[in-house]
Amino acid sequence: MAWKNWGDHPVVVAVGVLAGLAGFASLAYTLLSNSSIQQKTGGNNSPNINASKGDVRVTFDNSTTIQAPSKPQIPNFSGEIGNLQLGKDFTDFISNHDAQIVYLDVYFEAFAEGQKAVSYEDDWFILYTSCRGLPENQPPNYLHCFSVRFDVRIPEGGESLYGHSQRLQYLRGYWSIRANRGLHQGRRSVTLTAVDTKDVNN
Repeated sequence: MAWKNWGDHPVVVAVGVLAGLAGFASLAYTLLSNSSIQQKTGGNNSPNINASKGDVRVTFDNSTTIQAPSKPQIPNFSGEIGNLQLGKDFTDFISNHDAQIVYLDVYFEAFAEGQKAVSYEDDWFILYTSCRGLPENQPPNYLHCFSVRFDVRIPEGGESLYGHSQRLQYLRGYWSIRANRGLHQGRRSVTLTAVDTKDVNN
C-alpha cells in the first residue's frame, strides 16, 4: 500500500516522537544542571574573599575579582607591659606611632612588688625600659633606670578604659598619641587621649 503523505507513515511518526523526547530530555538536563550550579555553596563557585591593606578582593570562579576600598588599618598593641623588656617593646611602639591613633589592649600587675618595671596612679603610669647599675634585688627606679611617663586623658563618657580589676591594671581602647617635648622630672612623657570608635576614621 502506497502512502500519499510520508508524514503519516508509522516509521516517520515514530522517529519524530523519539526525536521530540530526546530534545525534551536534553532541555530538562540543562535546566537541572544550571539550577545545581547556582545552588552550590562550596567549590569553585564560592567567593574567595581576601583582605589586604588598602582593599578587599572578592574572587569568583578563580577568575573574576572585585576590589573595594577598606577602612584604614589601625595600629594595635596588646599584652602585658609590666617588665623591662615588655615595657620597652610598648614604648617603642608608641614612639613609632606618635601623632597617630592606635588601639591598645594592655595590662600590668597592680600593687606589684620586686622587679616589676612600672608605677602608676589614677591618671598616669610610668614604664621603666632599661637600667644601669641597678643593685641586685631592687626594683627599677628613676636613679638607675630610663623610663617613660604616660598621662592618660579620658573625656567624660568616653569608651576607653584605664583602671584595675583583680590585681591587674588595664589600658584598653582607641588612643591618640602625643609625645611631649622635653623631659618631665628627668624622663620622657607621652599623653594618651581616648578616642571614641565613631571618631576613629573621621
